[in-house]
Amino acid sequence: MTTNLEFQTLTQGAIFADVLVIVAGVLWAVFIVFNKPLVKNDDDIIQAVTWLLVFTLLPLLPVLPFSAGALSSLPIQAWLAILYTAVMCWVVPYYLWLKGLRHLSPVTSAVVLLTEIVVAVAISTIFLGEVFTIISGIGAVLIVFAILVVS
Repeated sequence: MTTNLEFQTLTQGAIFADVLVIVAGVLWAVFIVFNKPLVKNDDDIIQAVTWLLVFTLLPLLPVLPFSAGALSSLPIQAWLAILYTAVMCWVVPYYLWLKGLRHLSPVTSAVVLLTEIVVAVAISTIFLGEVFTIISGIGAVLIVFAILVVS
């Protein structure tokens, strides 16, 4: 779905980015497998969300002194948007995903998360005017089929 079967786009000098995507995929798989034991009870889920928040924020600390001036001048609307994004796009979905992982295997969870790609393609087609090709359609059907198979 990503390349529309035009594989020459993968050789346009972005090999480092391609390697980063592959490494991120492997790390995400490891992340899913290691999160499965954390879902035994609700206290463990809250603790997992808290620790993930802490370890997500740690890499940002070294750059904080360089951006403190810019952060202090942000209007209240920007801070509200940041807060909304943090809570509604990170904390709540991650908490709900961990709750769902209690009833699913990590493999099923990973396959179901592929719906994100189908939704992204649909949104980009509707709102950004990107062309929905037959290859995109086949990819979307295969993802939905994979979800049905593992369900």
